[in-house]
Amino acid sequence: QLYRGLTDEDAALLLQTMKAWKTVKSELMSCTACSSGVPPSMRYKLLRCCCKHCKATTPYVQCPWRMKVLVCQQSGAIDIHELGEHYSIARSPSPLLITPRQRAFIKELARENLMPQRIRHALARTFDLSPAALPPLRTVQNIVHHYRRTRQGGNDKHKQIVEAIRRSAYSGREDEHDTFTFTNDYDEGSLPIVSSEARPFLVGMTTKALLRNAVRDPGTFVLHLDATFKLNSVGYPVLVCGTTGASRTFHLVALFITSQLRQAILLPH
Repeated sequence: QLYRGLTDEDAALLLQTMKAWKTVKSELMSCTACSSGVPPSMRYKLLRCCCKHCKATTPYVQCPWRMKVLVCQQSGAIDIHELGEHYSIARSPSPLLITPRQRAFIKELARENLMPQRIRHALARTFDLSPAALPPLRTVQNIVHHYRRTRQGGNDKHKQIVEAIRRSAYSGREDEHDTFTFTNDYDEGSLPIVSSEARPFLVGMTTKALLRNAVRDPGTFVLHLDATFKLNSVGYPVLVCGTTGASRTFHLVALFITSQLRQAILLPH
């Protein structure tokens, strides 16, 4: 059976009517639906049956049903080829699939740092979905976390945090407005030592131009150190360090990110 020229929405609705399936292959290839000369310009996916009823009918033979999905990367048109028959016509309830429009809506709210639970409620209001038609919270969480991790750099894994801080560590070769990081402890290779939640860390970020705001007589300005919790998606406290001069103008000096807001971290001595 062949379905030609489907939109993202139509293809998602069609796949939701199928028995349980899984993607066993996904790769790029030359487009067969248009004359685009940009290689590769088509996404080829192969779906196979993973229905428990077919497996119970013939436990040692793979169900012959399969589906080929061809997505043109230029026009977005989708061709679907359904091949073979299922061993069993019995079916389990199909899982709810998120349509491309809903997925784009979730990513849009993820960019605004909304929590997955609030995004799920907004999904119900925007698309007029009943509670039974709403995707599970776990599904929304997976989309949000994957988007933030891959597109926004939003992860709190210790290894990635250390790599990011050391990549931008102060070297002395920075320009006036290049951001660099620094800590209060360094290893033998002059690289910042970054602790963890168990061993609280304090990392500073600034530029040479910002530091020059504090190069003046201490009696001519007021030093401010304030905390906020809304500057990063992970929720770590951010300390804002700045000065106010005689003209009552605030000048930023540095930002500090810490895993815990405790006096022992901020005032170790």
